[in-house]
Parts: sequence; structure tokens; C-alpha cells
Amino acid sequence: MLAGPDLKFACADEHLQPAAAPAGVSIEVVDGLAVAELYRQREFRHALSYLTGSPRPDMLAAVARTRGKDVSRPGRIVGVAGASADCETLWHIGVDVVEGERGRGVGRAMVARLTTEVLARGCVPYYSTTVSNLRSSRLALGLGYRLLWVELHTQER
Repeated sequence: MLAGPDLKFACADEHLQPAAAPAGVSIEVVDGLAVAELYRQREFRHALSYLTGSPRPDMLAAVARTRGKDVSRPGRIVGVAGASADCETLWHIGVDVVEGERGRGVGRAMVARLTTEVLARGCVPYYSTTVSNLRSSRLALGLGYRLLWVELHTQER
């Protein structure tokens, strides 16, 4: 079965466009063990690998939460964007937002924040989506990502 084409976008610091979190949502960037703790949240498969010891380890994650009134209890997680290391300097960014929160700018704000963090670590962030996912392509382009390559591959049925 032919799969794709998958569009591959990359972003340079000078092209990155800022994006604020929507009202009622806060975004925090976590790394290390805090990323692995997110594996308990099973609905973010486009953002996280869910594999400890992966050859493409999850390095960072931007976590979007609803703002709660009680500061000691963080709000509900409504989205996660993850950065996994394909190699030492090329990190893939994936994003997932829960149903009901999509279309509000949560994903855009998480990807912008995570892109800033990846660039600050001296790595190149890249973003991947299928050619038919216009919303995802629009997100990447709107943040300053540029299309660099296209992949077409086969899958066994």
C-alpha cells in the first residue's frame, strides 16, 4: 500500500512567529522524567512515542492545561506537543489536542513554545504531516516553518 505523501517542514529562529495560548489555557515545557510521566495520558499518540529507551527518545514536551482556581492542583491536560530526537541535532515535533479544544489555537501555541525551546538547545525542529491534513500544514506554515522535503513510502497490509 502506498502511504503519504508526508510533508516535512523545518523552522529557523529568524522565521518563527510567536503564538499566545488561548484564554483559560497555560502551557508548560517539561523534560526528562516529567515527559515519561505523560505516558499515563494515552490520548496524545501524535505527540509522544510512549516508549522508554526508544531510538528516537522524547526529549521535551509542551503541556497545555486548563487554568484551575486552585494553584496547588494543575488543570486538566488539553494538549501535548512533543519533541523527539531523530538524531543529535534534528528533533521532530508532534502535537495532539483533545476533542473539544481543537481550533482554538492550543496546538499552535504549544508548537510555537516547543519550537522556541528546541532552537534554544541548538537543535533543528521539524514538523511532519500528511498532505491531506490541511489544518496541520496551515499550523506549521503560520508559525514560520518552511517545507523542506516530501516522503512517500509503502506499507504492507
